[in-house]
Amino acid sequence: IQSFHDFSVPVNNAAKTLKQEAHAILKESNHQFKRTSEKFSSVARRSLREEHHQLLKTQTSLVHVSRDALKTTNVSLQRTERRGITAFQGMLKKEAFTLQALHDRIPMNVKSSLTREENKLNQLVNSVRLMDPINVLKRGYSITTLNKKSIGANNRPVVGEKVITRTATFTVESEITREIDPSDE
Repeated sequence: IQSFHDFSVPVNNAAKTLKQEAHAILKESNHQFKRTSEKFSSVARRSLREEHHQLLKTQTSLVHVSRDALKTTNVSLQRTERRGITAFQGMLKKEAFTLQALHDRIPMNVKSSLTREENKLNQLVNSVRLMDPINVLKRGYSITTLNKKSIGANNRPVVGEKVITRTATFTVESEITREIDPSDE
């Protein structure tokens, strides 16, 4: 039982440590995700402001050129102005769409990564749980002790001594009546 206890205490401590580490990893990942999202939003807003500012500068320049060109050819200038504005609006829409697509992919990638790591962690927790001595006993194994020590090469019972056998659901005391040679089995 002492050997069992010595084995189960580190396993229980390991399970607690795994849970604590998992919680810390998930918390840190969520924090990093928030920071990344905030940085991305900030960069996207700044980029849109810069694009908007550049568009305004370009539009102002076009207006000046248009006024000068209007003196020469009013019809030609109107076509050029419309084409320029439409092209800039198309570019702005395309850039906004690209930025939105990138923004939309970030949560999916982070969530997928977190789910994958959580699954790995759950597999480790399940492995530790399966190695728990109580679960080993529940699968049909038993522990037999003599003088509160597991029997083995250094602690062999002899005829007349009493041993205690523990399973997951009960404990029995037995008296050794004979020793069987392993080659006779």
